[in-house]
Amino acid sequence: MIPYKDPFADGSPTLLETYKHQCVLLETELNEAYRDIQGARNRIARLVQVTEELTRQRDALRADLARLQGGR
Repeated sequence: MIPYKDPFADGSPTLLETYKHQCVLLETELNEAYRDIQGARNRIARLVQVTEELTRQRDALRADLARLQGGR
């Protein structure tokens, strides 16, 4: 295993070292954004499930109400 060498330890980094560092930062941001998007998708899917269940309950209550109002 190659020991980690801080590119800034010797003073100013080279252009290549700067680009490599920027790539690492961008890759980290991209991975974080991907995790955030996955989490948002999961939350949206759960909200869709909740909405479907609430819609079924609402429809059942409306049907009960209509039946009760018709039976007066």
